[in-house]
Amino acid sequence: MPSIQKVRFNSTEGKHTGAGKATSTNLFNDADPNRNHMFEYSWGTWLKNDEIEKQKRLTKFSIQGLNDLIKRIISIEKSGVVNEKNPDEIKKIENIRVLSNNISHFFKDSKSEDNIKQIVSLHEGKHHRIYRIEIEGVEKKLVLRLPYTLHSQLFTKRKLESEVATMDFLTNAFNLNIPKVLSYSGDYDNFVGHPFILMEYVDDVEFSLMKKWNPLMESKDNRLDDPEAIEKLNEVIEPLADFNKIVTDFIFDNYGSIYFKDDCPEDLEKIAYENQDRWVIGPTVETAYYRNRKYVKEEDLNKYVGPWKGSEPLKMIKDLVELELHSLKVRLSLVDSGEVTADTKEGLEFCIKIFKKLDKIAGEMFNLNENETLIPNLNELLKPRLFIGDLDPMNVLVRSGEKGYEFVDFENSVVKPFLISSYPKFLEYNGAKIFNLKDEIENFEGLDEIEQEQYKFMFKRTRNQFLWEVSINKRSKDLVGVISPVIKLIKNCYLNVLNFKQPKDSLYIENGLIEISTMWDNYNENGVVGKFKGEKNPIKFTEDEIKEFTDEIREYEAENSSKPFIATDGWVPQDMFKRLQDQGMIVRDDEKNEWTVDTEKILK
Repeated sequence: MPSIQKVRFNSTEGKHTGAGKATSTNLFNDADPNRNHMFEYSWGTWLKNDEIEKQKRLTKFSIQGLNDLIKRIISIEKSGVVNEKNPDEIKKIENIRVLSNNISHFFKDSKSEDNIKQIVSLHEGKHHRIYRIEIEGVEKKLVLRLPYTLHSQLFTKRKLESEVATMDFLTNAFNLNIPKVLSYSGDYDNFVGHPFILMEYVDDVEFSLMKKWNPLMESKDNRLDDPEAIEKLNEVIEPLADFNKIVTDFIFDNYGSIYFKDDCPEDLEKIAYENQDRWVIGPTVETAYYRNRKYVKEEDLNKYVGPWKGSEPLKMIKDLVELELHSLKVRLSLVDSGEVTADTKEGLEFCIKIFKKLDKIAGEMFNLNENETLIPNLNELLKPRLFIGDLDPMNVLVRSGEKGYEFVDFENSVVKPFLISSYPKFLEYNGAKIFNLKDEIENFEGLDEIEQEQYKFMFKRTRNQFLWEVSINKRSKDLVGVISPVIKLIKNCYLNVLNFKQPKDSLYIENGLIEISTMWDNYNENGVVGKFKGEKNPIKFTEDEIKEFTDEIREYEAENSSKPFIATDGWVPQDMFKRLQDQGMIVRDDEKNEWTVDTEKILK
C-alpha cells in the first residue's frame, strides 16, 4: 500500500521550537495519530486563551482526500476533458472547483496513478497555513493553503472564493505574476475536509521583499531628503507602488468584492464590468463587516454587505455603521436577557451612542457634487477601484534572475472609492507627524535619550508614509488628493470603524467625530461635507462630553501601553516566548490559566 515517504512539520527554515520535525504515515490512514502534529499550530503562543486560539488554527485535513483530488485533476488534464470551446471553463467536482485554464499542461509528464510523496509545512500565517505538496513523478510542486477557523463559515467561504476570483482576474486582465490556482473550495464538505486553495508552487524564489524592509533605518540629520535612506526604503515601496498603480487604474462598474459568477448568488451580485460574464461584484469581504457578528442572522447581515451600485459610492460606509448599530443592539438585548455575559450593558450603550452620532453623517461624509467641493478630482477619487487589503512586502516574493516579483495573498480585497482607501498596513501611521526633528522639536539635542528615540520613531513612521504619498503623486496625480489633511480627517472615523474590535475602541471613533465637529462650520461653508450646507452641526459635542472623552481615551491608551504584546493581541513568536520563559520574564499563572509578563524584569 503506497505511503507518504515523509511529512515534515514546519520548514527547515523555521527557527521556533519543533521546526523540522518529520514523520512517515500511511497515505490511506487519515486516523494515524502520528501525523496530528503537522496540523497543529506552533509558531507562537498567546498569553491568554492559548489553547482556544491554537484550536482555531488547527488545520486538520484528509491527506487521502487531497491525493484523490490531485488524481482527479490529473485525469482531467490527461483525458482532454477541458472544453475546447471554453478552455477557461471552471469545472465542478461536487463542492470543488477546478480552473481548466490553469491545469492545462501543468501535469504534462505525470500519470494518474502518481501519489503524494511529501508534504512540507512552509508557513503558519495570521489567517492561514501553507503546505508544499510534492507528487511522485511530477516535477512541479503545489501549494495547499488552508484558512484558519477564525470567523464564521460564511465569511471564510466568501473570503476564499473572492480571493481566488481576484487572483484570476488580475492574472487574466493584467498578466501579473500571481501563482495560478488549480482548484479551490470554500466548504468543509469536500475531498480535503477543509476549505482550501490548491495552487502552483513558485520554486525560483530567492527571498521575500520583507527581507529588505527596514522601517526604522536612520536618515542623515533626521531629514526627509536623505537620498541614501530614500533609495533603500524605495527598494521596497516602489515595487508595491508599481503594482498598486496597475491595479487601481482599472475602473469597475460597481462596489464590493470580486467573485466568479457561479460562486455568487444572483441576488447578491452586480456586473463587474461590461462585455464579460466570468467575474461579478458580490458582497464585500472586508473583515469589519463580519467581525463580532456571532449573534447577527445571515439574512440580516446580507442587507449591509453589498454589493453597491456605482452611483452610490458612500453607501458602504452607511451600511457598515448601520450593521454595527444592529449588531450592538442585538448584543445589548442578549445582555439584558442574561443570555450573554461577555459584554457589559454600559459598554454597549456607550458604543451605540457613538455609532448613532456617526450614523447621522455616515452616508454624507463627503459632498459628491464636484462643482461645490474643494476636493480636487473628486470624480476620479470616487470611481470603483480595486483595493488590495494585504498589500505588504511580506507578500512579494523576489524571484531569481530577471523574473521580477511574484505577488501573493489577496485576502480582503475590495472594490471601493480610492477616496476612502487606507494606507498599506506596513506604512500606516496615525500619530503626530514629524518631518524634521531639529526644526520641529524644540531643544531636541537637549532631550534625554528615551525622549529622543520616541521622537525619532515618530519621524521615521512619518517619513515612510510620506514616501508612499510621493509614489502616488508620481504615478497617479489624479488620485493624490486623497492625502489631503481634510480628507484624512473626515474619513478617520470610517477607518476606525474598520478597526473596531471591542467597545472601548469606539473612543477612537468618537475622537474622529470630535475633530469633524470642531471643523464643521469651515467644512460646511466650503461644501466639503455631504448635503448639509447651511445646516447646524448634527454631531455637536458639549464641553462636558469632550472632557469626559479626553479622560477616558487617556486612560485607555495608558492601559494599552502597559500591556505587552497588545499590538499582536497577546501573541508572542515561539522563539521569543521560549527565550522570555527561560529568562523568567514570562511565567504561568495557573489560577487564571494564562501567561503573565514580568514587565519590571523586562524593563531592567
